[in-house]
Amino acid sequence: MISLDQEEYRIKHEILEAWPYVQTVSKPWGVLEPMLEWCKSEIVGEWRWQLVDASDGHRPGRYVFYFKSSLDCTAFALKWC
Repeated sequence: MISLDQEEYRIKHEILEAWPYVQTVSKPWGVLEPMLEWCKSEIVGEWRWQLVDASDGHRPGRYVFYFKSSLDCTAFALKWC
């Protein structure tokens, strides 16, 4: 039987193989939509994002962005990190 830790490790490993470039950002309420619009217009390759913690009026949200290309990841980092 596979333990939960082993299964989590396997899933994370598969994600990182498929999406090798990752940026985690914390942004206040209202910034996610402009970030997504920027990605849609500026990122050349494939990308995805994941909500980790939702933002509200008192604390920023945390988001993870995954990229196939190092150039796209770098461009994102320069713009948003």
